[in-house]
Parts: sequence; structure tokens; C-alpha cells
Amino acid sequence: MFLNNIKQSKFILGLRNSLNIKPIQILLPNDKKSYSISDAFCWRNCENFKTVFRYTDIMEYFVGIKDLIIKLVICDHNNNILNSTDFKINDLTGKIRINDIFNDSKMKSGHFFIFHELSSKFDEKILVRNSCYTSYSFNKNLQSLVHGNLPVLAKNQDFVTYKKNIVQISHFKTYDYMVQNNFITYDKVEAFLFNPVEIDLKIKINDLFFILKAKSSKIINLPKAEIYKITSKCLLMRPIFFVYKDDTFDVFHG
Repeated sequence: MFLNNIKQSKFILGLRNSLNIKPIQILLPNDKKSYSISDAFCWRNCENFKTVFRYTDIMEYFVGIKDLIIKLVICDHNNNILNSTDFKINDLTGKIRINDIFNDSKMKSGHFFIFHELSSKFDEKILVRNSCYTSYSFNKNLQSLVHGNLPVLAKNQDFVTYKKNIVQISHFKTYDYMVQNNFITYDKVEAFLFNPVEIDLKIKINDLFFILKAKSSKIINLPKAEIYKITSKCLLMRPIFFVYKDDTFDVFHG
């Protein structure tokens, strides 16, 4: 156990990732507690956008325990909490209309997390990750759906936040994330990125440079290009793309 803790220490992980020695992209909580793990989902309340989260009762689905709650935490791009709401789960699947939860029209976009109540009736250690689908409707067109892309935040059975990074970083080596899509035919391309680590990140997308603060997000209008290469010290800087062409709109992972 002691040797394993050393191997998974922040210093050793950063050193391995910096020297490219069997680098680790994702490290889930490894203590004795159970955790509900959430991706960082994008919400939009601007330019005729509607955002709907489609959840599954993970605890019922996997361990058969019903009538628990899910905690929805809505934040602005700087990770300031705008609203935290508990929802009683009555069905195996359901929808939450994000725009209906708060009425501040000045808040245009940000990110949100979903955490599941972990029942004391299940006494074994369990890790559950909510990577369900979010749908976006633009100008009242058909909804476009995308599932979660990165596990970034965890809370235990008491909804106390796990303090360590889940997505890992390097101390000095940069890593490239090549987006597997050709974007040249689109009229407009936006990228939603979330910084999953506890330090500010310098990020480069092709020739565009910017800094993304710790645990913050950003929607960026990208210069037109065929391919986007994302460079940072984060080992998995995976974006969500919003793309527009004529009267059509779509959303997908990079």
C-alpha cells in the first residue's frame, strides 16, 4: 500500500508524465471511500440556445437501490456556483431543463456537474461516473446530443469533494490532442474546454494562445481551419465542438 501511494503521488505522477515514462492520463480516486464522479457539462442560455440534461439513475441501474437523489451544481465559467439543487429520482431516466432553473438572462453559458447520492445500504466501495447525454437546441431546431467527455470532479457519500486531480498533468512536457474531424466546410466553429486540474493551463489551439484558469471553462470562437491541434501540459484536453453551417447546427466531441 505504501509503495502504491508513492507511485500515485502528485510528484511521481507529474515526473512520469513529464518524462513520458508510461504516462497516466486519468487516475480515479483510490482511497477506501465511495465516490460519484461527474464530467463537466456545458450549459448555454444565449443566442436562442436551450440545454437539457438527460440522466440515468445509475444507482438503481447498477445496484438496484431506488429513490435516491442527484445533486445538480450549475457554475459560471470561473467555477462560481450559481445554483445547487437536489432532484429526487422517480424514474430510471429523466430530463432536467437547465435554462429553467435560473432566470438571470445575463448568464449566457458555463458548466455544470451531476453527483449521485451513494446509499449507505450498499456497503462496498463503489465509483459511479455520470457521463450521460446533454442536448442542445439552437433557434428551435432539432436537439443535438453529446455525452460527457472527461471525468473531472468527484464527491463522496457525504458530498465532500475529492481533492486530487483525476485527469493528470505534466510538469514541463506538453502534450498534443489532435481533433479527428475536418472543419473546413463549416461556417462557424466553437470549442468548449474545461480545465480539469488545479493549476492554470497555457493552451494553444493551432496558432491561438490563451490561459485557462484552474477548474474553469471557456467557449472559444475558433479561426477557420481544416484540423485543430490542442497543446497543453494536460494529458487529455478533450473539447466539445459546436459547429454551424447554413441553417444547421451540431455538437460533438473532438
